[in-house]
Amino acid sequence: MKKNNSKTDYINQISKTAFILISILTASTLLCACSSKQAGANSAVAVEETAAVAEAKSNYYTGSADELQKNSYENTDSAKADMNISVPASKKLIKNASLRLETLDFDKILSDINSEIENYGGYIERSETSNRSLYTSSYTDEGYTSSPRIAEIVARVPADKLDDFISFLEKNTNETYKSVGTNDITMQYMDLESKKKSLELEQSRLWELMEKAENVDAVIAIEARLSEVRYELESMNSQLKYYDNQVDYSTVDINLIEVKDYQTKSDAGIGTRISSGFKRTLKNIGKFFTELFIGIIVSSPVIVMLILFFAIIIFILLHFGKKFKNRKKSKDTPDEKSN
Repeated sequence: MKKNNSKTDYINQISKTAFILISILTASTLLCACSSKQAGANSAVAVEETAAVAEAKSNYYTGSADELQKNSYENTDSAKADMNISVPASKKLIKNASLRLETLDFDKILSDINSEIENYGGYIERSETSNRSLYTSSYTDEGYTSSPRIAEIVARVPADKLDDFISFLEKNTNETYKSVGTNDITMQYMDLESKKKSLELEQSRLWELMEKAENVDAVIAIEARLSEVRYELESMNSQLKYYDNQVDYSTVDINLIEVKDYQTKSDAGIGTRISSGFKRTLKNIGKFFTELFIGIIVSSPVIVMLILFFAIIIFILLHFGKKFKNRKKSKDTPDEKSN
């Protein structure tokens, strides 16, 4: 009976010990799990805080790859979405012209050109005029002539008035050279507008990050990038304004020269060339006698003095010649009487 009781007590004691060990093991497991969970939570919070600060700083430097790619894709997608908005209603064309002109009435046509530019709503960007020289001359088919007057004009006229302005010049002068060109800058203009839109989106994003920045380093980095973005936007706005001015106003280079007769085109007919040559010959003959008459009038004081000089010499020669003859006769007469 005693053996049975002792055996029962031994089994009960072992059961209690096992229960205690199991309870301790379970409690340890639960504690470890809770500690791990708490540590994970704390770690996550720390990572989130660090990422928030890094995000603000990284927008100026390099930033996280995911964030940069995300911003890049957002800007690119937004720019692409706005491409239809920024496409100009018409092509951006820059039209320029260059003309070499002759005129018989230099002062009048120069005044008319200035008035016409003003009437079209344009302006003169540059103007140079060279007048005749009193000391230099050049030899042409018509003889020696003084250097011609020349005007160099760079005019800006509205693009839609360019053809009318060229027609006016051709009508009132003799055109010897003409060049008209067009430069299509539509793609450059659209590309610049797209880049501008992307920078504006980036600027908005930087202002948002500025509000979320939690330390001085992040604020400094964002402000530095904002300054760069503002500078780039100002440069792009200036370039766009320059493009608009070039598109709205055409540049016309004018070389105006004063002549006494218009040039005959080499492809003119035989009759025209003969008629022009005959007129030129008659003109040269008339010019010769005109210049001769003017030369005689201008040189008349010298001519009169020369005539008087030679007249005096002739008078002296005749006077002394007559005396010499008379003296010779008087010598010959006594000789004849003595014989």
